Amino acid sequence: MFSKKKITPVLGSKPRNTKPRLLFVDHVFHRKTRSFDFLVRIFEQGFDVETKYVDPSLPVDAAQLIDDSEYVVIGQMDFLTPLFIAAGKKVIVVQMYDGSAGLPDTHWQMNRQARYLNFSTTLHGRALSLGCDSMLVRYFTDPASVKPVTDMDTLRGFFWQRLPKSGINLPMVRRMMGDQLGHLHVHTPADDGSVFNEADLEGFDYPVTHSSWFEKQSDFAAVMDNANVFIAPRHAEGIGHAFLEAMARGMVVIAHDLPTHNEYIHNWTNGILFSQGVQSINLRDQMDKVRAISANAQLTIERGHKAWVQSHPAMLEFIRTTPAAQMVKHAGLSANIDRIMAAYQQGRDPYEDALNRFSETRQLMASWRDFETEADQAPKNAPADQTDIHVFMGEGNSRPLTGSGWSVIEATHRWAVAQEADMTLPLTRDVAVTGVTLMARALEPCKLTVRLGDTVITSAPVELKETFARIHLPLAKPLRASASDGLKFTLSIDKVPAPHSHDPRSLSFAVKSLNVQTG
Repeated sequence: MFSKKKITPVLGSKPRNTKPRLLFVDHVFHRKTRSFDFLVRIFEQGFDVETKYVDPSLPVDAAQLIDDSEYVVIGQMDFLTPLFIAAGKKVIVVQMYDGSAGLPDTHWQMNRQARYLNFSTTLHGRALSLGCDSMLVRYFTDPASVKPVTDMDTLRGFFWQRLPKSGINLPMVRRMMGDQLGHLHVHTPADDGSVFNEADLEGFDYPVTHSSWFEKQSDFAAVMDNANVFIAPRHAEGIGHAFLEAMARGMVVIAHDLPTHNEYIHNWTNGILFSQGVQSINLRDQMDKVRAISANAQLTIERGHKAWVQSHPAMLEFIRTTPAAQMVKHAGLSANIDRIMAAYQQGRDPYEDALNRFSETRQLMASWRDFETEADQAPKNAPADQTDIHVFMGEGNSRPLTGSGWSVIEATHRWAVAQEADMTLPLTRDVAVTGVTLMARALEPCKLTVRLGDTVITSAPVELKETFARIHLPLAKPLRASASDGLKFTLSIDKVPAPHSHDPRSLSFAVKSLNVQTG
């Protein structure tokens, strides 16, 4: 089931275990790719780290996995979370969109005692909306580690055909790029078991070279150095080291419109996003725009890498302050957890069925923490109201909640377009809404109306100004909202300002945060 890296102490040396012990549980495939080594190096700044590699296709051996480590960080092996919660560990789960997006809501609801490090804004929002404690971390390549693109006179592509059965393959590249490239290099090893057919290299209007293996990292770098267009090989990514490295080089990244691609790339600004049915992308007739994309990609990574490095202390503190899971006695708990984990290994549907079948175990694990007692014992300056619903826009937890009428995500807020926008908040129980607080602004002064369901909760329209302001809307009497329907808010204004010259988008008002008070 697992293997591990073990450090043997030297006789006579001083004990090195002066830091809290942290067990990092990683996928066995990463033993070869070293995908999480960058995280382990960060963890080692504050913890004594041991790594165990797990093969998720084999039965889980709890006795071999659980040791005396105080902290457990689970890397992309989400299904093991209840095992370590039941052991009373301080559990942190590193989630990736490509591995965790398909998990049912009940997975997060069962594992609320864990904390989550999320590399995807979409997953971060989903974890928060389901009652979990999540920290958003955004990785960016060190731009000093790569050679920047200097020649954009001709377009030269790089494509790793990792998943040809997915539809992102050479025929799609040929159709999408037409005769625009001066050269294309194809890396052929496939993750889905496909056998490369050299006949696929025929029919191109320009030279095509290919490789099946790079002996040295420098060989791969030399191929990348010769390209300035990078076609991302997968529909979605966990982090996306390869396309982020390409952006750091100033390559024009062309990627499918799903996370994490679309969480870093703003279409035709610092990269290009496409949908599965795209027929062609015209670069050759827009070379000024292509050069701007290249420059913006480099700037994105340069600024982002500084923020990434600055986030390391906060990440370590988030881990260090993780509370230990609280234990209860429950007949059959261990056996039920084993059954739930085994169901995960059979696929998403069996896993969701098991979570529903063992609902008592799931609900008990979710409610082990006595949040009300902890709130009473918390410092007086800490937020004590555990029933309020907090929504943070931009890179916060709003993305899976917002409905129609919203524009692209900014860093700290989100714009509405036209005169109306809405969002629906999922509820875990029936609530009585007693008030709403917004942080909002508009491009020009206008009047805002807020509805809860079909009920207008603003007795008179609220005036929005051109700077963000706190707007508190107390309700004369509580309004009921049921868990089955969720909580739908609609925000509308009386007029739409003309687009400002510096921003051609049709924007009306922006919301930074939404707080719902419930009784």
